Amino acid sequence: MNIICRNVDEMKKMSISEISPKIAANVAIAIEHIVLRALDFNLGTCWIRALKEDKIRDIFRG
Repeated sequence: MNIICRNVDEMKKMSISEISPKIAANVAIAIEHIVLRALDFNLGTCWIRALKEDKIRDIFRG
């Protein structure tokens, strides 16, 4: 499993109004290319939009 995110210590929610829509689109395109490449290796992927950052942070910090 791969998780693509920024520095977990600095993870925070940002709305589209806080970042450039062009940047958001570019990130989405890049992630979709990763998804498509994973399919070449018979790997499944899943986009996750809503998650509980504090729980994810706890998982990575062990």
